[in-house]
Amino acid sequence: MKDNDSAVIDGFYADPDLIFSEKDNCFYLYPTTDGKLNWQGTYFECFSSKDLIDWEKKGIILDLTKDVSWAIDKAWAPSAIEKKIDNEYHYFFYFCAEQKIGVATSTSPFSGFKDKGTPLITDKYRDPSIDTGQEIDPYVFHDKKNDSYYLFWGNMYLARAELNSDMVSIKEESIAYITPNDGSFREAVSVFYRKDRYYYIWSENDTRHPDYRLRYGYNFSIEDPLIIPKDNVVLEKYEALNILATGHCDVINKPNSDEFYLFYHQFSLQDGQLWNDESGYHRELQKKILCFDDDGAIKPINHSI
Repeated sequence: MKDNDSAVIDGFYADPDLIFSEKDNCFYLYPTTDGKLNWQGTYFECFSSKDLIDWEKKGIILDLTKDVSWAIDKAWAPSAIEKKIDNEYHYFFYFCAEQKIGVATSTSPFSGFKDKGTPLITDKYRDPSIDTGQEIDPYVFHDKKNDSYYLFWGNMYLARAELNSDMVSIKEESIAYITPNDGSFREAVSVFYRKDRYYYIWSENDTRHPDYRLRYGYNFSIEDPLIIPKDNVVLEKYEALNILATGHCDVINKPNSDEFYLFYHQFSLQDGQLWNDESGYHRELQKKILCFDDDGAIKPINHSI
């Protein structure tokens, strides 16, 4: 498989999140386990890779039915991070369950995770200006410029809060609602830093809809308002190849390089299949190289290349 080939792992998975582990000198992938009607999955799996090409399944790392006291299903959209504390590596795994966000911790990136015992984010923290939405799709981000850690989340709105040093609680006074002002935001923001700016990529439309796609914005400080480029579609369907519903991504940077890779999910119609709502429960993970113009703009991804 070449670097820009799409297929990542076999089977139905969605909502990819990746980390590079300094401890193990390898990448870890944490997806939603898909293929369940109405997204009724109950557990999370982990995969490892040295090169972002060949992946090894590490097994189930968190099972709601066994490991989480406050939820039993709707295991969605995880986000993980590695943090060195007192010369020991720790791993923090943020996850959705029953439309709330929890956090589990471990000293291994692929085993031994223990749930906090209560949800970290509930509708208590929903944007008060809206009467809809869900508390889902967490994304944890380390701002290395000020050595602070942030959690982003939200469906139909986008929220940000700084995490406390324990990584399992938030500074409630830091909560900010930063929903992009172009009306395109649905869910699932991913945040990364390159050169002088912070990039935010989010999903537009419903994951069951063929037009589920990715847009982006950026800013120059984590607390600045988002700047929305005029042409900000990163990735969308390509019907000529029966590629539909391209969304919910993460971006991973190969260490010590300017190479960035976009991992996302899509539904690819095969053998004359027709789109229906259940298509959104059978998603597949994909990968593309993410490229930038000289001015820092993200180049739209061309499926035909």
